[in-house]
This record gives sequence, C-alpha cells and structure tokens, in this order.
Amino acid sequence: MREIETPAVSRRFRDIGVCVFLLAFGTVFGSSLASVVETGVFAYGEYHASNGSAVLMQLTGESIRPVINSAGPDHPAWLAFCGIFHRVAGEIGRPVTDLWLHATAVMLGVNLMLIFLILRRMRFRTTECLALVAVLVSLGATVNWSIVVETHVLSPTSLMLASLLILGTPALRRRGRCARPSDAITCGVAMALAASVTITNVMIGILAALPIAAIRNGRIRKAARILGRRFPLLLASGLVGIGILALVNLAGWYLWKDPEMRQFLDVLGERRLVPLMEGAWWDSVLSLAWIAPPVDAYSGPLDGFRSLNRDWSTVPAYVSGFCVLLVVLIAMRLADSRSIFIPAFALFGFGLHAIYGKSESFIFAPAYAWATVVAFGIVGRHCFGNRLVIIGFATAATLLSINLTTWMLGVARLQEAGVELALP
Repeated sequence: MREIETPAVSRRFRDIGVCVFLLAFGTVFGSSLASVVETGVFAYGEYHASNGSAVLMQLTGESIRPVINSAGPDHPAWLAFCGIFHRVAGEIGRPVTDLWLHATAVMLGVNLMLIFLILRRMRFRTTECLALVAVLVSLGATVNWSIVVETHVLSPTSLMLASLLILGTPALRRRGRCARPSDAITCGVAMALAASVTITNVMIGILAALPIAAIRNGRIRKAARILGRRFPLLLASGLVGIGILALVNLAGWYLWKDPEMRQFLDVLGERRLVPLMEGAWWDSVLSLAWIAPPVDAYSGPLDGFRSLNRDWSTVPAYVSGFCVLLVVLIAMRLADSRSIFIPAFALFGFGLHAIYGKSESFIFAPAYAWATVVAFGIVGRHCFGNRLVIIGFATAATLLSINLTTWMLGVARLQEAGVELALP
C-alpha cells in the first residue's frame, strides 16, 4: 500500500514546493516592475488610454465616480475593495500607491501559483507547467498591467480562482454525478469571484456549464441532454452568485454611504459608452495580444475614448493578437469537455471587445492572458509533445525581452513628459 501512496504524496509535496517558489518569484518580479515606476499612477488617458488618475481617486476615497466611465456597478466588488483599501492604508500610515504596489507584486506571485495549479489539474507535467508559467510572465499583459493602478489588474486572480473551483466540480465533468447543493454553492462562489471585478467575467461560469464540446462535435441531442441535466445547477449557482455579489455591493454602499445610490443604478447607463468608442471591431484582437503596443501610442482627446495608432510601432501587437486568436480557435477544436471553457472564455473576450473596447481593448488583456496561455498549452501538447517545454521557454524568453524593452521605454517617455502623478 505504501508503494502506491508514496508517488502521490511525493507529487503533492513537489507541487507545494513549486507553488511556494512561484509565489516568491512572482513577488520579486512584480517588485522589480514596481521599481521602474514611482507611483504607478499616470494622468488620465496617458497610459494605454487607461483612467489611472480616476482609479486613484476611488482608492483614496475621494470620489465614487470621478468620471463617466469610472469603475462602478459593472465592477461589483471594486468600490467595496476601495473602501477597505484606503482605510487600511490610513491605519498603517502608508500612501495608497505604496500599498498598491506591494499588494499587486504579491498578487502576481499568487497568479503564477494559480495558473500552475490549473495546468496541473489539466494533467500537464511539472516541466510543461513551468514553461507555460514562464510564457504568462513574459506576456505584454503581465508586464504592462501587473502593478499599475487599474481595476483590471485584479481580473486574472479572480478568474483563475473561479476556474480552479470549476475544474474541481464533479457535476461539470464529462461523466459527473448528479448535481448536489455543494456543487451549486461551489459554482455560485466561482461565478461571484469571476464577476466581482468585471460583471461580464461571469461568462466563464456559464461557459463551463454549457455542453460546448458536444456542440463542437455536432452531437446536438447529447448537448441538449447535458444542458437539461446542468440547467438546474446553472440556475442555482446563478442565484448563489447574485446573493454573494449583492452582499458585496451592500458592503461597498456601507463603506461609501453614497446618497445617490450610484453604486447600484449607474450600471443602467453603461450602454451609452459604446457609441463613443473608437476603432474597428477587429481591434479587439488586442485583448488577446501577447506583445503589448507602446504605452503612449494612442491619439485622440485625453478626456474621452482614444484610438490606438496604426503604424509600425503597433504592428507587432496586432500580429500577435491575430496569431493568438488562431491558437485559441485551434484549442477549441482540441480541448476536452472538461477544460474547453477556458479557450472559449478567451474567444468570448474577443467577441465582447469587438463591441465594448475596440481600440482600447488592450486594457482588458489581463483578464484573458492566462486563458490564452492555457490554450497555447492545449495546442502545444497536441502538436509538439515533449518539445512543448523547450518551445515554451524559448517563446517566453523572446516575448519577455520584447515586452520589457517596449514597456520600460514607454514608461520612461511618460515620466520625462511628467504625466506620472506624484504621491497624493
């Protein structure tokens, strides 16, 4: 009996050791990125057309909605997070930007640990997992969005936690048992986690429940049977998730005590932003791009929606986005029924930001970067076999050199222009 159990125990301890290493490595890498900036807050519209200065006003408790497109009801947990964040910063006597830079550095380590655990659940070998983790570290989304002040920095953590819960739910497996109340709670928590940063991220839970693999294979009757079996679980999970997010919203309202109730009601006006967005529908490939455009390669009014320049400096970003989209489509063909929801979520992101985001779609890249890496792993395992490790590390080294150089030069230009804000 001991001979059978020892390998499993050994693998478990090895995985724990790797997780500790990744947590430490990610924290150190995030801290090194933080050392390049002073506060991580840039004037409105200057850094990838993001609204960092408006986000800072929320983190400091100065304003609940500084500008029309500030994070609000469509980011259910954000205002509650801000309410807690600026109180903690006040209690420890540190500027909110310092606390943010330290917290996001640790969060990067957590993200590396989470994607490793996801890949292990998908039965990738340890060396393959490490190669794919290296790819995630090297991506433009990781380098550009890991430590700056922006709401979408928090997306990958919540989404990967949700994915881990989903992958561990027996009722969602190919030959899983009938759903139990514990499954509804688990999936409900997963949906709430995913939607907590951006409400549209709840699609990862919905996609996990849909019989995508059966539909892909043309087995419509089987898909209908699976959907009929899972629909009560999906409905119950949705209700659990709504309940959790309602409590989080109430916590945010209590911390802000907003008399106008904008914490809840402004979500009804989000549609008015869509006609104001610049760019074509295919600009949404930027949400999947592995190579980041220069941070200052945008034109248009600083106080509105901006357009990414279409010149030689942004060609690598567009090309990498289309290549990754192709990889995601291939992964949709190769993925098993248990994990197909992950590349499907990346594909959903491409479709979503063809409507909402367009030329500013790279802002949303953190939410999908990890999913594109998983898609790359699915395709690489099928096409390259044992060579996936070498190809993964080589890809990571190349991308890291490109993205770090582009990012550091861009940040230096912004600092020279004086658009990085001083400590509040």
